[in-house]
Amino acid sequence: MKIIYVVGNHIGHVSHILPLYTVLGGEIFCTATDENWHKIQKYVPTIKFRRNVEFFKEYEPDVIVYLDWGERQDLRFWTENLKAKHVWVPHGLSPKSFEGYKEKIDDFDVYFAASSYELIVLRDHGVNLDKVKFAGYPKFDTHLYQHIIAQPEVEDEGYTLYAPTWGGYSSIPKAYSRIKELTDRGEIVYVKAHPQVGLISWGDDNGPAYEKLCELPVKIIDKKAPNILEYIKKSSRVISDRGTVFFEAISMGKKVEVFYEVNTEFKKRIDLYNKPGMSAPYFEGSSFHTQLSVNMIQLVNLI
Repeated sequence: MKIIYVVGNHIGHVSHILPLYTVLGGEIFCTATDENWHKIQKYVPTIKFRRNVEFFKEYEPDVIVYLDWGERQDLRFWTENLKAKHVWVPHGLSPKSFEGYKEKIDDFDVYFAASSYELIVLRDHGVNLDKVKFAGYPKFDTHLYQHIIAQPEVEDEGYTLYAPTWGGYSSIPKAYSRIKELTDRGEIVYVKAHPQVGLISWGDDNGPAYEKLCELPVKIIDKKAPNILEYIKKSSRVISDRGTVFFEAISMGKKVEVFYEVNTEFKKRIDLYNKPGMSAPYFEGSSFHTQLSVNMIQLVNLI
């Protein structure tokens, strides 16, 4: 089976497809700008990214894996007449993974779901659940790709990690006083913002508030760093908002503070991730390898 994995401008997306790539092989196509492509290569120097769209026709893939609807749209002209199955692998556990697409979401042949929440959203958007395969959360299985992607060396343990998302969902404008309170007490605080924070071209206007926050005695993690799991693992507290990190921290059993109006709908989502057997489990061994293989066998049977 020939697979192409599509990665866009976000280095963080790479860690979601590397477990699949490691187990199943294939090729990785990158639609990023030249600037972001070079940044991605810095973190995964051994990966050969395909860049020429003609490669889709030359390779004749059986499966094309996407992490975002945007890449599906960008490549539609080059992929629509191929015989390949189009597969959705969500690039996070956040509710935002689906909310922005509305009726566009029913645009794939197969969907991988990380939790029961994704199943609910897909169903509510009219997706036939026969297309949906429960695959857990590939990013959590770090042992499958830690030899490929640059791993951070985290000096401290027991610190607070503040990891805000971007745009209108971001908590950055509200977080200054809380982070200052912690640093005034002498606590160690790491800050890892979403890569799009401060990018006006993407509609994010949190740059000034983020720069002010960074003036505090905090430890700044590169916004483009590809994998935050090691920082979550060694923290004692995670402060976040509606971003994926919030749900990753819950799934990893961390104490979490959330800067967000926890309305009834959002509370339902939090409860789903807290309920045993409903959230994406944190695999340490090879069990997730088997989970992936089983689901890809099911995928092969659909082709």
